[in-house]
Amino acid sequence: SFLKHIASNDYPNTTETNSISKAKYISIIIKDICIFTILLLVSYPLFFVPFINIIIQVFLWSWLIKESYFLSSASLYATKEDIDKLNNHPFQKWSLAFGAAILNLIPIVNIFSPFFAQSLFFHWVMQTKLQGEL
Repeated sequence: SFLKHIASNDYPNTTETNSISKAKYISIIIKDICIFTILLLVSYPLFFVPFINIIIQVFLWSWLIKESYFLSSASLYATKEDIDKLNNHPFQKWSLAFGAAILNLIPIVNIFSPFFAQSLFFHWVMQTKLQGEL
């Protein structure tokens, strides 16, 4: 994956841990998608209200991006204990997810926003790990 390429270039001294099984990760993603769909259907009438529709879209995207991109990035090089410690920083996770969700509103850039978002979360995890906060 491109994260392994980024890790080999930017963080050559790290070792891969694969701390979360693919089955657990997929179950979390499916749960998040189901909740996202329910919230989307419930908030659908508000999509016709100017400006509120943008706020709802960004919130829903942020919520969906937050956990899935975080886990996919963190599970490669962080242990389960490290992931638990990173979960104690909800403001950072929401901020990164919000920034990534905003990219979805920009034409042409939105095509590449999943890569930007994944890279944002990956660098946050790795920088936190390298600074000894984990």
